[in-house]
Amino acid sequence: MMTQEVERGRIKCHKYWYQLHLENQQFLEYFHIKVILLRRPSFVSFQTGETHFVHHLKFTHWPDHGVPQSSEQLVRFIRYMRAVHHGGPITVHCSAGIGRTGVLICTDIILHLIENDLDIVKEMRLQRHGMIQTKVGENRGVKVNSLKFIMQIKA
Repeated sequence: MMTQEVERGRIKCHKYWYQLHLENQQFLEYFHIKVILLRRPSFVSFQTGETHFVHHLKFTHWPDHGVPQSSEQLVRFIRYMRAVHHGGPITVHCSAGIGRTGVLICTDIILHLIENDLDIVKEMRLQRHGMIQTKVGENRGVKVNSLKFIMQIKA
């Protein structure tokens, strides 16, 4: 969730989650983690009978019509989101579903590509023989430039 329920005096998101019970919380340098228990911690599929657990995460450092204080906050949030994800789709939303949501999804894709940069170089070489010729070029050029780009992302 990339929005507050109310921002700048306007309703941005109606409360769709069950009543929450705060079990624990931890303040970190860039974001606030709340360990929350749902009264109904899982959902059962009527079709298959499978139990599905839901992790509801909320990024609170991105004001409506603004930018996060630091792109590092968003990158850390994405890494945390990945750490608690155990399969199935990830659903992301803000108020309109196109601004902050789009940036989070795009940043997640870019981070995934950076973390698997040798696959990018391999794919590029399939398109153009001899692309990025040295290992030093691969490791330094791709990683350094990609990380600089990530740190400069503005919404």
